[in-house]
Amino acid sequence: MLYQLLHRWRWLGAWTLANLLLAWMISLRYVGYIQPEGAEQWSYLLLVFLGHLSLLVWLGALPMFLLATLLRGIGLWLLTTLWASGLQLLLLLDTFVYAQYRFHLSGFILDLLLNAGGDVFSFSWVAWALAVGGVLGMLAVQGGLGRLFKRRPPSRPVAAMLVVSFWPCWGCTVGMPGRMPTTTATSPV
Repeated sequence: MLYQLLHRWRWLGAWTLANLLLAWMISLRYVGYIQPEGAEQWSYLLLVFLGHLSLLVWLGALPMFLLATLLRGIGLWLLTTLWASGLQLLLLLDTFVYAQYRFHLSGFILDLLLNAGGDVFSFSWVAWALAVGGVLGMLAVQGGLGRLFKRRPPSRPVAAMLVVSFWPCWGCTVGMPGRMPTTTATSPV
């Protein structure tokens, strides 16, 4: 019983690490809008970027680790595929919203998208087709990752990798106080 639970946690840990790499790749879309000056600000940016996303991915994976004590097999795989796909798609949507409007998703924006009845945002059939294709693609990627790690569990110790990937989270919270990159807003008067 305990061995099976540890095996499921090992599988979920490898899947979470793969999702961490995927989240880092998706979030590279934000980097083009950041303008640090000097090596100190670049190092701070790198530490915060990696740490913030690591923390978000691990917090997103925590419910799946808890559910692994109750579920197993196809049920756990299906639920984890849906959960991870939803979270990664939310991150991808946030990068698109940020690229368009320069702010992140919030409750207000989601309320406008979902409850305005098409008065604020209206999408063409091409946009809907791309959205459906993106959702199906993310489901396929997540499902494939889950099956891959379930069939071929990682040969390296996942616990060591978890600790190494958690290091940026710690660095993000400790950080370098007072070394945050500054931006100045200018507006034509």
